[in-house]
Amino acid sequence: MAEFFCEDVESLVARVKNGDNDAFELLTERFLPLIRSEVNRFFKGMDAEEAYGEAFAVLHSAAVHYASDRGTTFGLYAKICLDRAMCAHAKTLSSKTADVAAEESVADPEADVIRQDSFSRMLGVIRTMTSTAEFEVLGLYLQGYSEKEISSLLGKTEKQVANAKARLFRKLRENAKALSRFSF
Repeated sequence: MAEFFCEDVESLVARVKNGDNDAFELLTERFLPLIRSEVNRFFKGMDAEEAYGEAFAVLHSAAVHYASDRGTTFGLYAKICLDRAMCAHAKTLSSKTADVAAEESVADPEADVIRQDSFSRMLGVIRTMTSTAEFEVLGLYLQGYSEKEISSLLGKTEKQVANAKARLFRKLRENAKALSRFSF
């Protein structure tokens, strides 16, 4: 904990970009109040374990994709990323809840677990058939970001994002049969 305040955020972010897990742990400790605030804002009184997992993944992604030359601090960038991700996660959960309620008059927790497991396995399959850039674009696209926002978040041109998205959708179409085995 002594090194918690010894290193500045920019240095920690640079170390995280180089794959330093210890640096990510320190960065997480430093941003834990922000993470708690964002999770509590969207999931107050709910089981937020999944949201915390999402928040940690978003913080890591923010560190990896942060570009200090864009004129913003990492703290602000991380807050924006967390805010958008928690908002999207909350919308997804409320949408799932509405869909489940509409489909079934009695909640079926087992069916929800099966749907989530199926979705996770499908994402795993998609991950194996796409490049890292394409998979990142997919994740942000599914969260509702526009190509312009994705290009800004990933530090790529809009053309690169559009090309990655086109390659991604082509691969999904080509592998539609393999993906159709997953049901929600």
